[in-house]
Amino acid sequence: GEDDEAEVLCYKALYGAGSHRQIGICLCAELVLAYIAILRGNAEAYFTSVKNIQRYSKENTSLYVLRMMDLCLTSISLLLYSTDNVAKWLRNTESIKKTLYAPAIPYAQSLYSKLLIIEKRYNEFYGISRYIMNTTENTSGNVRYILPQIYQLIYLAVAKRNNGRALEAQEHLKEALTLALPDQIYLPFAQQAGMADFITEVSTGTSTHCVADLIALCRRHEKGVGVIRKALIQAKSPLTPREREIAQLAKDRLSAREIAVKLYISEATVRTILKSVYSKLDIHSKTELNFREF
Repeated sequence: GEDDEAEVLCYKALYGAGSHRQIGICLCAELVLAYIAILRGNAEAYFTSVKNIQRYSKENTSLYVLRMMDLCLTSISLLLYSTDNVAKWLRNTESIKKTLYAPAIPYAQSLYSKLLIIEKRYNEFYGISRYIMNTTENTSGNVRYILPQIYQLIYLAVAKRNNGRALEAQEHLKEALTLALPDQIYLPFAQQAGMADFITEVSTGTSTHCVADLIALCRRHEKGVGVIRKALIQAKSPLTPREREIAQLAKDRLSAREIAVKLYISEATVRTILKSVYSKLDIHSKTELNFREF
């Protein structure tokens, strides 16, 4: 959660690696910058990082660069609870194994697990989660990767909680916290929606500095995700900024007359713009407008 220090290190990495065309390092740095932008709710910085990731893949079309770009864009997409940019080869475990070298597989499997959680494919997730936990070793069998283990435990906690199995969910979350807190590994928790309240539940009576910092980071991250998701919707919106402004006021239950007064325009102009909004969104009333994002 130390985003200022992380940002400085990212720019140092970009400066050092960029001049030597070490694209892999540049992509990693841009991915972390995208994470930081999401944490801060900085839409402009977010879009810049995503464009830079895509630019590297256009400048260098070697397979390893394209695969790294796939991993970056998939990670960012899932972080925003979207499956729009999930690479096809990341949608099943067999293609992940065939596509990546062994050290990268646990990371990709964590992304796949989150995809299953987002799509509510809980039984499939339960079927593979323990297998993934047991294979987070390197080829020599003597090193375990802690991040994939933490992510899997968090996903198990989220899945069990969503399925109404509260006690099992709490046990998984406690296990994840036991692994993560000694090394202050906070971000995997913050990257899950609703985690602040969940952690508060399981840590009742435990007033440690680490837990307080973690909960604060979770709330900050969730707020940042909301800002970026809204910016993405607006970027895809068919509405002009003025149309979106008036549509939002109408959605907030202001009448055409009230909107006109607030924006210093005529009521006739408001009605004309709302008519355009309805046409572009293919709706016919304020009631339908209440259920649309724009």
